[in-house]
Amino acid sequence: MSARTLRWPALLGFLGLLGFPLRMGELHALFAFYVFPGFWPVVDERAEANLGRAAAFVYLATLVTIVGFFVGVMPFVKGAESGIRFTALAVSLVALFLVHVLSFAGSYTYFDRKGM
Repeated sequence: MSARTLRWPALLGFLGLLGFPLRMGELHALFAFYVFPGFWPVVDERAEANLGRAAAFVYLATLVTIVGFFVGVMPFVKGAESGIRFTALAVSLVALFLVHVLSFAGSYTYFDRKGM
């Protein structure tokens, strides 16, 4: 994963602005793609290596979170009504997204400060 390829998902963040004139609040979720422009100015080899290390760490953190959801949460909501299952799924997806974004930003900052 390189800094140049991270620019393209950042363009999806612009679509979040369409939520205002179209009065569609769901489009505001696309603002989350603006996490990526923070890494635009750094395109040297060390920064691209740090992005690769951060992406590898995020993959592991996301995988552990998904497995933790299916192993830890699903047995509790297996016999519940559909509204509770839907709420549990929504909360777990929000937690997954937070783990994904925060672990990426944190691990990239860690690798950048460590000087790898």
